[in-house]
Amino acid sequence: MRRDGAYLPVITYDNGPDYFADGLVRARVDGRIGYYDTRLQPAFAARFDWGFPFQDGSAEVCDGCREGTPDADGHAGIVGGTRFRIDLQGNVLPDSP
Repeated sequence: MRRDGAYLPVITYDNGPDYFADGLVRARVDGRIGYYDTRLQPAFAARFDWGFPFQDGSAEVCDGCREGTPDADGHAGIVGGTRFRIDLQGNVLPDSP
Protein backbone atom coordinates (compact mmCIF):
# COMPACT_ATOMS: atom_id res chain seq x y z
CA MET A 1 0.00 0.00 0.00
CA ARG A 2 1.27 3.43 -0.88
CA ARG A 3 0.86 6.54 1.23
CA ASP A 4 -1.70 7.91 -1.25
CA GLY A 5 -3.96 4.88 -0.60
CA ALA A 6 -3.15 2.97 -3.80
CA TYR A 7 -2.61 -0.72 -3.13
CA LEU A 8 -1.86 -4.00 -4.84
CA PRO A 9 -3.08 -7.44 -3.69
CA VAL A 10 0.38 -8.96 -3.32
CA ILE A 11 1.10 -12.60 -2.50
CA THR A 12 1.08 -13.41 1.23
CA TYR A 13 4.42 -14.83 2.33
CA ASP A 14 5.18 -16.05 5.87
CA ASN A 15 2.03 -14.39 7.24
CA GLY A 16 2.80 -11.01 5.70
CA PRO A 17 2.91 -9.21 2.37
CA ASP A 18 5.39 -10.38 -0.25
CA TYR A 19 8.65 -8.45 -0.34
CA PHE A 20 10.29 -6.57 -3.19
CA ALA A 21 13.15 -8.48 -4.77
CA ASP A 22 15.24 -6.92 -7.55
CA GLY A 23 12.76 -4.02 -7.43
CA LEU A 24 9.67 -6.14 -8.16
CA VAL A 25 6.92 -7.72 -6.07
CA ARG A 26 4.49 -10.52 -7.01
CA ALA A 27 0.71 -10.10 -7.16
CA ARG A 28 -2.20 -12.24 -8.29
CA VAL A 29 -4.35 -10.44 -10.87
CA ASP A 30 -7.30 -12.19 -12.52
CA GLY A 31 -5.94 -15.52 -11.32
CA ARG A 32 -2.48 -15.01 -12.82
CA ILE A 33 0.82 -14.03 -11.22
CA GLY A 34 2.47 -10.81 -12.32
CA TYR A 35 5.32 -8.64 -11.14
CA TYR A 36 5.02 -4.97 -10.19
CA ASP A 37 7.48 -2.17 -9.51
CA THR A 38 7.70 0.08 -6.44
CA ARG A 39 5.10 2.45 -7.98
CA LEU A 40 2.75 -0.59 -8.14
CA GLN A 41 2.87 -0.49 -11.94
CA PRO A 42 3.11 -3.76 -13.90
CA ALA A 43 6.60 -4.63 -15.06
CA PHE A 44 4.93 -6.83 -17.73
CA ALA A 45 1.61 -8.66 -18.14
CA ALA A 46 0.43 -11.01 -15.37
CA ARG A 47 0.52 -14.31 -17.24
CA PHE A 48 1.90 -17.11 -15.05
CA ASP A 49 0.16 -19.72 -12.91
CA TRP A 50 2.87 -19.20 -10.30
CA GLY A 51 6.06 -17.22 -9.93
CA PHE A 52 8.79 -17.15 -7.33
CA PRO A 53 10.55 -13.94 -6.25
CA PHE A 54 13.31 -12.55 -8.44
CA GLN A 55 16.88 -13.21 -7.43
CA ASP A 56 19.94 -11.87 -9.24
CA GLY A 57 17.83 -10.68 -12.20
CA SER A 58 15.74 -13.78 -12.87
CA ALA A 59 12.75 -15.63 -11.42
CA GLU A 60 11.39 -19.14 -11.77
CA VAL A 61 7.80 -19.19 -13.04
CA CYS A 62 5.47 -21.93 -14.23
CA ASP A 63 2.46 -22.56 -16.42
CA GLY A 64 0.04 -25.39 -15.75
CA CYS A 65 1.17 -25.72 -12.14
CA ARG A 66 -0.88 -25.49 -8.95
CA GLU A 67 -0.51 -25.37 -5.21
CA GLY A 68 -0.05 -28.81 -3.68
CA THR A 69 -1.57 -30.18 -0.50
CA PRO A 70 -0.49 -28.22 2.60
CA ASP A 71 1.68 -29.99 5.16
CA ALA A 72 1.03 -30.00 8.93
CA ASP A 73 2.44 -26.46 9.18
CA GLY A 74 0.20 -25.17 6.39
CA HIS A 75 2.97 -24.89 3.78
CA ALA A 76 2.16 -26.08 0.27
CA GLY A 77 4.58 -26.60 -2.58
CA ILE A 78 3.94 -25.84 -6.23
CA VAL A 79 3.38 -29.01 -8.28
CA GLY A 80 3.01 -29.92 -11.94
CA GLY A 81 3.24 -27.70 -14.97
CA THR A 82 6.19 -26.42 -16.93
CA ARG A 83 8.82 -24.37 -15.12
CA PHE A 84 11.15 -21.86 -16.71
CA ARG A 85 13.08 -18.70 -15.82
CA ILE A 86 12.35 -15.14 -16.88
CA ASP A 87 14.33 -11.91 -16.78
CA LEU A 88 13.20 -8.58 -15.28
CA GLN A 89 11.30 -7.74 -18.49
CA GLY A 90 9.38 -11.04 -18.48
CA ASN A 91 11.39 -12.62 -21.31
CA VAL A 92 12.02 -16.37 -21.12
CA LEU A 93 15.70 -16.98 -20.55
CA PRO A 94 17.45 -19.16 -23.14
CA ASP A 95 18.80 -21.61 -20.55
CA SER A 96 15.24 -22.50 -19.48
CA PRO A 97 14.01 -26.01 -20.32
